[in-house]
Amino acid sequence: MATIEVTSAEDGTSIEADVGDTILLRLADNPTTGYRWELEPVTGDSLVLDDSGYEPSSGAMGGGGAATWTLSVVAAGTTSIALQQRRPWEGDASVLDRFTLTVHAHP
Repeated sequence: MATIEVTSAEDGTSIEADVGDTILLRLADNPTTGYRWELEPVTGDSLVLDDSGYEPSSGAMGGGGAATWTLSVVAAGTTSIALQQRRPWEGDASVLDRFTLTVHAHP
């Protein structure tokens, strides 16, 4: 069982994982701007979202950091992950960035 760290460098790519692995997705974020990363519903049955959060990069007020999601690989299969960085109250017109990843999970 391994932890696979994924960052914006993997945007639009595919990764390989084994059942029992953990995927730690970390994307640059600064909630003080009003823009937030939102995870769209996960397609497929091989991943389960365990946790999400925010890690500040420093103690400075208004400073950026990273939004994080921890997903467990629970079954073999192919699953797509998609996120949008947007202002929730402004809807789709405010989408600033997108992130996609395909996970191929093996038994």
